[in-house]
Amino acid sequence: HMITAAGGIIDTDLTPPPDFLVLGTRPASPMTRGDEQVGSVDQKRIDQQKHYDDLVIAAKESSVPILNANRFLAMIGYYDTTIVR
Repeated sequence: HMITAAGGIIDTDLTPPPDFLVLGTRPASPMTRGDEQVGSVDQKRIDQQKHYDDLVIAAKESSVPILNANRFLAMIGYYDTTIVR
C-alpha cells in the first residue's frame, strides 16, 4: 500500500484521532423493492454506508481533515506538480 510505504497506518477506526482520513466515494445505495430490502448483499451495503457516514461524522467532530484519493496522492508526492513555463 502507498499509505504504509509513506509511513502511514491503515485503520478502519478513528481512535485515537488520526492526522487525516482518506475516503473514497460513499458506497452506492442497495437495490430495494418498495420499502423492503432484498437480500444480505443489500444489508452489507447498508452497513458499509453507515460505517462511511459514521467515519465522516467522527472526523468532523474531531476536526480531522478528510482527503479524497487525489488529495492524498498529491500530499505524498505521487503526482508531479512541477509547473513548466
